[in-house]
Amino acid sequence: MFVRKFIHFNCICPMLFLSKLTGLVSILILGPLFLSCAVIQRSEVVPPNTDTFLIPKKVESLRNFELDIMTSPKGQSICQGMDGKNIYYLSRGIQLSIHIRFIDSPSVHFKPEQLIANIKHLEPIPFTQKTSETEYTTETISLDYLQDGLSTEPVCIFIYLRLNSNIYLLNKKELVIIDTTRPQKPENLRVSRRTQASYTLKWDQGVNSQDIRGYIVEQYQLDRWQEINDPIKVSEIRINETPQGLIRVVSIDCAYNKSEYSDIINPLKDECGLRLISTGKWSKMLADCIKNKMRTFGFSKIYDENDSPMITPYQLSIHMDIGQSKQEHGFYYWNVHPQIEFKHLSSEFQLTWNTSEAHIKDTSIFGDQTGPYEDGPNSFKEKIALHLIDSFFEKLDTLPIKINCQKRITKSKE
Repeated sequence: MFVRKFIHFNCICPMLFLSKLTGLVSILILGPLFLSCAVIQRSEVVPPNTDTFLIPKKVESLRNFELDIMTSPKGQSICQGMDGKNIYYLSRGIQLSIHIRFIDSPSVHFKPEQLIANIKHLEPIPFTQKTSETEYTTETISLDYLQDGLSTEPVCIFIYLRLNSNIYLLNKKELVIIDTTRPQKPENLRVSRRTQASYTLKWDQGVNSQDIRGYIVEQYQLDRWQEINDPIKVSEIRINETPQGLIRVVSIDCAYNKSEYSDIINPLKDECGLRLISTGKWSKMLADCIKNKMRTFGFSKIYDENDSPMITPYQLSIHMDIGQSKQEHGFYYWNVHPQIEFKHLSSEFQLTWNTSEAHIKDTSIFGDQTGPYEDGPNSFKEKIALHLIDSFFEKLDTLPIKINCQKRITKSKE
């Protein structure tokens, strides 16, 4: 498949007349009150350096034509130029052919191979086929021979006609940019948000991001990397499905050069996430008290154990036993024995915390026949939970374990 873009030439055509001499070609340039000559090799096709040239009247009908630039793969290499008009960016890996359509029927007979397209940095491209009375097409060429690291200003496409022993420049147009330089790669790829049915990826653009045409996200699935989006200009994308595999991002420029790939991430792993596991009938009471405190410690999200299949590097297990109640003067007293266990899974660091570690001696709590009171004076939250949690975070803050997340909102002891 090819991308087609017609460019109409209706400007005053530069004119070139080349007469063959012995082994050499002499360029005769006529202008007001002067005459100048230059000599070039017979095989060279050199763009002229002036705008007025003598051209025979029988060739003048060939000045006006439309050019159809065709590139493959489809959709590549077209971007907007500084003047707001579309311009072709050519790089290695592009398949290129040129189609010409003359506005008027040629008044002179010639074969397709007598027409030549010439673009700076590219080898001359001969026309090889006549498709109608006024239309000709070049062969399809691969630009794999281009050197890496090229980045040109817009360069002309020159169309020449070899007729008898002469070569005529029919017209030219600044239309093409040669670009074989890789754009900057995306940095700091991360998952910025998650829901039950989607997740959002975000990354940082390079300092020269104005050269970026778009970003493509690739997912490793079924034993291969697969593109999961059309190129996007922004550095953020929402994926409306649950994660299926590893993720990486690549940037492309107008010439469809690809950058190096970003770092690979596992969207199933939240580097700043904490999985909260509650065991025991009354553990949820302590878990609810600890969630808000954990968020201020720098964790992006607290995952319950049923939020699978998320992978988190941190895990907090809570267990609370309730001792047998006793009744005195119509009041119920419950003995509670909470325990907190924090793990950093990759380093196998573990901290276990309970009422003994927190120096809480009295663990009896007022309640009713169903269990201890959660809120209120002398409740579980006021008498035990807050003291246990504060002392746990004070201890965690002094240990040689650094939570690799965003800057903490507040200190744990605050």
